[in-house]
Amino acid sequence: MTRRDDNLEVGKRYVGWREGEFDMHFISAGASESVFLVCPDGTTFLIDAGDRNPETFKVETNMTAYPTVPDASRRPGEWIARYVGRVRPDVKKIDYLVATHYHPDHVGDQTLDVPEKGPAPDEDYKLTGIPEVGEFYRFGTAFDRDYPRYAFQREKRTNIRDNLRKYLEYAAARQGLRREEFRPGALDQLQLVNAPEEYDFHVRNVCSAGRVWRGVGNEVDDCYELYPKTLERNCRENTPSIGLLFRYGAFRFFTGGDVMGKIYVDDENLFEYESVVGRAVGPVDVCKANHHAYRNAMAPEFEKAVQARVYVVFAWNDSHLSDSAAAAMVDYSGSDDSDFPLLCPTRLSPEKLAATASRPWRRNTVDVGGHVVVKAFDGGARYQVYYLEDQDESMTVKATFGPYKSRGDKTTPR
Repeated sequence: MTRRDDNLEVGKRYVGWREGEFDMHFISAGASESVFLVCPDGTTFLIDAGDRNPETFKVETNMTAYPTVPDASRRPGEWIARYVGRVRPDVKKIDYLVATHYHPDHVGDQTLDVPEKGPAPDEDYKLTGIPEVGEFYRFGTAFDRDYPRYAFQREKRTNIRDNLRKYLEYAAARQGLRREEFRPGALDQLQLVNAPEEYDFHVRNVCSAGRVWRGVGNEVDDCYELYPKTLERNCRENTPSIGLLFRYGAFRFFTGGDVMGKIYVDDENLFEYESVVGRAVGPVDVCKANHHAYRNAMAPEFEKAVQARVYVVFAWNDSHLSDSAAAAMVDYSGSDDSDFPLLCPTRLSPEKLAATASRPWRRNTVDVGGHVVVKAFDGGARYQVYYLEDQDESMTVKATFGPYKSRGDKTTPR
């Protein structure tokens, strides 16, 4: 892998975003997933902002979550907001908010003992995750995976969904938030807001609530309608996550929340939902790993389709970046270049590093930990990967990789 520890940026503060660049920030904050994007014209996205209660996680799974970083003096939502403030101190409103699905590490945990807020006299939502970020920033337009129907909810933990829903309703009524139904297949819904005519930049809505873009045009298939047996057999909230494909010139980036799960044709015949999503997405340069690269995600069929050169993994406990997912990512990189694929976890514990030291996939894995940043530049022709210090707020560059040449073409978006 092309690591550049000797370049002029390592040990210094991250250079930051400049007009014409596409910055993707994968924010390390503990038991949380949050992606902050700054597009070439300055348009901003916040995709998720989670806050998993480590105590309930321990009870439910008998596993330990990695600690909140930089420290436990603040909840992840506030750390995320502070990170955004360092990246774009001039921004007071984030243009787009995307809540991929209703799990606490993506939107906030209603079981936490944290302050509440809401219309008087009822303080009816808790300041955790996305609602906590909302204490520091306004949002322009918000999408959550089943608005406005809220018809698909198969898990019992509806309080997580309802906490987010109450906040979004409050923000719409009191703060000017605009809410829209997410339209899978659309290429015109999430657009640059400052200078859309100046950049070859597009966002394709890939999937949400079981509806998946077909990969051409704007047609979609509703997997739950086509295969209703799935609703009886597969009740996971992860599966219907929102997925987005970003294209900047030749550069492509996919992020899909916790997309995973099975599609049941009948009781005996089934296939991976991720394979449907992967075929629609096609080859990309960078992919945020689905469901933290847990053992039930990153199916080989998905990886064969996307063949990402860089996988970013939000790892906040030792079950993340599993052996099976990591091995499959390495096997299906679609490249003979020894630099690829580059596996970029936000953190792996000392115990995890020791336990996996002999695994072949570790040769492709960055072990320094921290915020991961990908910067696409030169009109999307090249990109570089950065690791930033997450134990303080210095934004110090710990390591860099690349720059790499983007692999896509500049034809009309599929």
